[in-house]
Amino acid sequence: MKVDLTPKSYNVEFDTRAGSYAKWLPSDVPMLRIANVGGSVIHLKTHGFALPRYSDSSKVAYVRSGNGTFGVVFPGEKEKVIPIKEGDAIIIPSGIVTWWYNDDEDDNLNIILLGETCKAQKRGEFTDIYLSGPNGIFSGLSSEFASQAWGLKEDEVKNLLKHQTGKNIVKKKAGTSMPTPKYEDRKGLVVNLLESKQDEDTKKGGHTCSFHEKNLPLAKQVGLSGNLVTLEKHAMYSPGFFSVSAYQVIHITKGSGHVQIVGLDGKRVLDTKVNVKRSLDDTDEKEKDQLPLFVVPRFHVVSIVAGDKGLQMFSMVTSPNFVLNELGGSNSILKALSPQVIENAFNVTSSVAKQLQSKRESVEVILPPLKK
Repeated sequence: MKVDLTPKSYNVEFDTRAGSYAKWLPSDVPMLRIANVGGSVIHLKTHGFALPRYSDSSKVAYVRSGNGTFGVVFPGEKEKVIPIKEGDAIIIPSGIVTWWYNDDEDDNLNIILLGETCKAQKRGEFTDIYLSGPNGIFSGLSSEFASQAWGLKEDEVKNLLKHQTGKNIVKKKAGTSMPTPKYEDRKGLVVNLLESKQDEDTKKGGHTCSFHEKNLPLAKQVGLSGNLVTLEKHAMYSPGFFSVSAYQVIHITKGSGHVQIVGLDGKRVLDTKVNVKRSLDDTDEKEKDQLPLFVVPRFHVVSIVAGDKGLQMFSMVTSPNFVLNELGGSNSILKALSPQVIENAFNVTSSVAKQLQSKRESVEVILPPLKK
């Protein structure tokens, strides 16, 4: 069955003076439902506060831009309050209470969330359950139940629950403060993909940094990993496929480029240009197709070439670790095969086979443009 793999933009679910929440819909991106994965975006303006919630899906959060604070409570533990900045990746298991706050006076905080929906209420979509506000779970409990749970009088419970009229994302109340983030709480929970040791750094090509169970232990628990790839002008992310049976969700965060995906029958199933022109806080409906996301099916080959101003992409893989079988560069499978196999497989002369295996010796997954 042919499935549309075309990169699509998100749909804004709600937009307030404090920020907005958007998500990619399976109706627009059919592979979300097929692969049981989802994607959403939290945008917080200055003093925007994403109310405490938990989700039916495990996710990885990537801070696309801005600075702020992330709060998380693991079962049986005290709250961790963590400073976050552009480039941070954070694993969030399902059922864990989290909140986000933008304490930056001059910047917008934009967070990309990609995850799996295998046990979610809806295939291909995240469902967040809030603790407070008109749609919070405590608004559903009777004052009698809440009174017994909290040890408060019923009139005190009613007074507590009636004041928060905002839903999901609100402005911090004037005259109040938020908890001070602790840098030490980042350890084991956050890795910065812009500042950490790069997996590969290619001159005139770009660089890549991955997250997995070794640098983010929770990746093993939730079964997710991924990477951030930055390509310079006209550089290529080598054609390749994963050795594990995993889907890859790719969000183009900056720049422009050309994407090709080849299916299991050797036919090209996607050949398209991608372009990011505007920031996530721009709500101009005419530009919604400029923030693309797409899903690479299992064992399909994907490759991307950056445009004139380069390209950056953040991706999530539905496996705690992934190994890319490269089809270009020094680690190419074609270089590992014997020359005789290449000669017979492609029905070419031995000189052609040797020529194929002698190129691109000094670069790996990121390939600089060829000299013309």
